[in-house]
Amino acid sequence: MLWRLAGLRHTEHAAISRALLRLLSSVALDCAALQTTPCASVAIEACFALDHSVPEYAKHVDRLAILCRDSDHGRTVAQLLDSALPMFDRYIARGSETQRLDVLALVAGYARVLPKPEAHAQLSPWWTARGLRLLLESLGVSLPGTSLLISEVASDSSSADRAPVPFVLDSYRTVELRAALDEFVRVVTLVMSPAKVCAQLLALLTAPGEPSTLRPAALWLLTSVAPMATREEMAAVYQPAFQFCVDYFGALDSAPNAQEEEEEEASPLDASDSPALQSLAHMRPHAKPSVAALDSDSDRVLQSCAVLNAISAIVPTIGSGAAYYLDLLLFPLLQISSANAPLLRDQAQRALSVLAQTTGAVSIPELLKGNIDYVVEGCSQQLRLVELHPQ
Repeated sequence: MLWRLAGLRHTEHAAISRALLRLLSSVALDCAALQTTPCASVAIEACFALDHSVPEYAKHVDRLAILCRDSDHGRTVAQLLDSALPMFDRYIARGSETQRLDVLALVAGYARVLPKPEAHAQLSPWWTARGLRLLLESLGVSLPGTSLLISEVASDSSSADRAPVPFVLDSYRTVELRAALDEFVRVVTLVMSPAKVCAQLLALLTAPGEPSTLRPAALWLLTSVAPMATREEMAAVYQPAFQFCVDYFGALDSAPNAQEEEEEEASPLDASDSPALQSLAHMRPHAKPSVAALDSDSDRVLQSCAVLNAISAIVPTIGSGAAYYLDLLLFPLLQISSANAPLLRDQAQRALSVLAQTTGAVSIPELLKGNIDYVVEGCSQQLRLVELHPQ
């Protein structure tokens, strides 16, 4: 009977969810004769898979957390967590919506009620070896709309008022799945520590061999996780993340002279090159990609919007220290602000606006006026090879 009742856990009726939660939590928490039987495990599992918006959910989870510290429930939940991790591996990227809802809710629920040291000991090896990568692969970050490269579409708002780019998580479009994802990320981050999760994401971003398709998801997750850290931890995390963003756009249009072109043909990229440049090199094997051609490919638009969005999120935390990067960042952002792709234009202008406000300039024109030497230098470098920069 309990198995059949647990099958109702995805009901859309709030009254049934509330009644089911009361029944299942009574079996799991109040019936001493059942607490050492498989019934308790079934009830606990079904409780966590219920809709988290049910008002009584938090109260029952808190009660279970207390029991995990004072009884055999802790051992039961630890065993359930062990069995849920292989399910996560199997279903998070390729399962149905119901299966993904279940594995997200179960792993987050078990980790939430276990004492933090025990939860960390169980999650850490799995998360480091495959959990983080599988989560990133499942996100499927994309941009809204189908005409990303149509230049006629533009925002009417000023650059200061433009919102962050509204990334779409292709596998988490429903409200229920997105809520389960947010709760999973929150719980796992708190168990693992925000600083550690951010460090792992940075390692993925800067590793030369990592597929570039993971980078938009990693940047999205990084800017979601970092605010959970302390301000000191955020500053430590954001500094190398910002350096990655600077390298990404600095690699664009860093056009070589004739001698450098001959050396580049004779010597491929090695581990000493910037990770951002290596992530872009596969797109044009015999030439570094240019800002002018950036919006001719939707994949580049996606990656560049992710980087621009990260710049806008990171700069306020770095503060005036961002001024030290203006020589590398200002001219590429100025170029991208006139791109054909509307999202690129909007996000580049937003990043410029955030830079202006953070570095003490009143507006973008004031930022450019105060740093005109960087703009002139960028133009002069391109004039050396006009055939590569006809604009």
